[in-house]
Amino acid sequence: MRLFIAEKPSLGKAIAMQLPGQKKAARTHIQCGADVVTWAFGHLYELLVAALPPALTDPGVTGLWEDFLSEIAAGNRTLDEFEMQQRAFVVKRVEAAKAGAALAMPAHSAPATTTKTKPKTTKKRRVK
Repeated sequence: MRLFIAEKPSLGKAIAMQLPGQKKAARTHIQCGADVVTWAFGHLYELLVAALPPALTDPGVTGLWEDFLSEIAAGNRTLDEFEMQQRAFVVKRVEAAKAGAALAMPAHSAPATTTKTKPKTTKKRRVK
C-alpha cells in the first residue's frame, strides 16, 4: 500500500485519477486499489511541511523531482524509476536519522493567547 498526501482535496482527486485500481471515494480520502490518497487543509498542511526535515523541503530537491516528472511525461523515464529514486532518497534520510542525525523537527507551541482591548476613547463634549 502507498499513501499519498496532497495539499488540498482537488489535488488529491487529480492524483487519484492517475492511479490504477478501482476508486472508492470517502469524505477524507480516496481508495485506489491498494493505494490511498488523502489531503490536508491550509494550516494543517503547513504544519506537516514544517515538520519535515530540510532535506525533504529543499527547493533544489523539489526541482530535481519535477525534472524527473517532466522526463516521465516526455517518455524518457518511467514512474517506477521515479518511485525507486524517491524511495532510496527517503530510506537514506531515515537511516541517517536512526544513526542520530538531527531531523530539524520544529517544536510547535500553542499559539499565544492575547486579549485585545479597545483603547478607551473619551467623547468630547461640546460646550454651548
